[in-house]
This record gives sequence, structure tokens and C-alpha cells, in this order.
Amino acid sequence: ACGMIGFESGAIGFIEGGGSRKYFNFELDIQGSEGRLLIGNNGRELYLTKKSKRFSGFQELEKVYFPEPKKITNPFEGGAKETLKCIRTGEDGISSGKDGLKALDLIFTIYRSAELKGKKLKPK
Repeated sequence: ACGMIGFESGAIGFIEGGGSRKYFNFELDIQGSEGRLLIGNNGRELYLTKKSKRFSGFQELEKVYFPEPKKITNPFEGGAKETLKCIRTGEDGISSGKDGLKALDLIFTIYRSAELKGKKLKPK
């Protein structure tokens, strides 16, 4: 399923779930007014707006250097370590159960919208 998401700020997002695929692909594609950040299981890429080398009067995205993190942690291992840290210290984690519940609500809202032939819905 997929959905177009409108935020209070006016930003628009697009979410696509590929649960029936036979491969793992995570990709976060953030496109702003001056560039694009692409993060996924294949690495990271940063593109910034530059004067077009092909068309006068236009700007295009140009890939620029984006350093890799010093240490890459498997996301499942990182999640387990974060959970253990919260249990041991009693501190709040990076995200809470409320965050997870909001994410699930968004996913189910997308499914409901698809069942209703793309009807515009708001998460609860």
C-alpha cells in the first residue's frame, strides 16, 4: 500500500510499503527546496541545488560528498541495545510506544483509505 501524507507544516510526504517483495529495501527520500537526502540500506546520498550545466536559467540537483558515519550499526541490534538501555536506566528511549502506536495508526489509515478507493482520511 502507499499513501500521500500532508503535514501541518504544509510539507507533503509519500509512504510506500513493500511487504510482498522478496527482498529487503529501506529507503528514506527527503526532498526539500534546496536539496535531497536519500538514506537506505544501500547507503546515503546528498544532492544540493546547483546552477544547471545543461540548461541556462535552471537549477538541478548535483550529488555532493556526504561522509559515512564512523560506525554503522545493524538497526535490529541498535533497537535491542536501546531497549536494554531504557530498561536498565529507566530513561526514555529515542522513540516511545506512543510513537510506535502513531506509526501503526498511520499505516492502518493508509490501508483504510485504499479500501475506500483512495478516500482522503486523517489518522486518529
